[in-house]
Amino acid sequence: MSLKSNIQPLLLLALLFVIGGCGNKGPAVDYSTAPSISFVAGPKPVEDGLSQFHPKDGSGDTIQKKIAEKDCELLQPNGYDDGLIYFKIAPSFKKALAMNLNVTVEYYDVERSSFWIEYDGWDEHNDKAGANTPSVERKQLAGNPTVWLKAVFSLPKARLRNRLNDGADFCIRADHAHLLIHSVTVERMEVKE
Repeated sequence: MSLKSNIQPLLLLALLFVIGGCGNKGPAVDYSTAPSISFVAGPKPVEDGLSQFHPKDGSGDTIQKKIAEKDCELLQPNGYDDGLIYFKIAPSFKKALAMNLNVTVEYYDVERSSFWIEYDGWDEHNDKAGANTPSVERKQLAGNPTVWLKAVFSLPKARLRNRLNDGADFCIRADHAHLLIHSVTVERMEVKE
């Protein structure tokens, strides 16, 4: 075997590390004092402390689209009863105990139905309960696709221990319907005493 044939694979491997950044995404960002985190859909989504998560069972698979000048993710039933998109929250944003959150979802209303959030909540009477806690609000969809809209959901006592499908913190669930999501923002809410 010649020296040239040994060097070529090494050069290719070195080039892949340089282009790919050696698999390192850089230092982790500290979100411990951040008031909010967000996700914006796109060919290269902007994930600022909030990232889309794809469970192994395929239930959260989405299709990227562009509607009314905005990139979005299409939630579709796809063999399941509901359209789903899952998210993971940066560990540094989470608190040791339960926290109260508001989640703002920017969506495009394409079908008559409803959607809500299921999250990793907390049950003071049973430590193992609460993994699929529904949000306080449920948004009704009129099926009138004309403009992008926003809906706000309250997530009281969010525990966020990655106990939803395959390790997610929460999901947006569209009842037997398609739904287009452009952005999601998670905001800490102060506890009133």
